[in-house]
Amino acid sequence: IRRVRAAPSIENALKEEYRFTYRSMSDGEFVEGVRAQIIDKDRNPQWRTAPLEQVTPEQIAAMLAPLGETELVL
Repeated sequence: IRRVRAAPSIENALKEEYRFTYRSMSDGEFVEGVRAQIIDKDRNPQWRTAPLEQVTPEQIAAMLAPLGETELVL
């Protein structure tokens, strides 16, 4: 939320949110969360990524990088 407040426009904030959501779906972590919570109900997701404390700035930048042809157009 703090990061979005600094965005120059709502369009930029929405694009950044879309990039994160797109990559969450394509990288499978969202799907794993759904599997653990809704499908198998074991509530034990097997995350492939590091715990939040170990996520690097480079990983964050990669999640928020432009999507090229699949970029959100407003």
